[in-house]
Amino acid sequence: MLDQYKLDNWGNFSSSLAKRELKWNLPVSSVLYFDNSTGVTDGSLKALDAFVYGYTS
Repeated sequence: MLDQYKLDNWGNFSSSLAKRELKWNLPVSSVLYFDNSTGVTDGSLKALDAFVYGYTS
């Protein structure tokens, strides 16, 4: 199992998942911080599609 280390060492590994700031200049519209902790919903899928494909409401 590829993720066995992560599971066996979750306390150490999970701290590496903290939000990180980019160190290079990108337009704000090119960066998406997406919280997937609540699972996938129609709304979250629409938000991702809009970001990736440039859809507007």
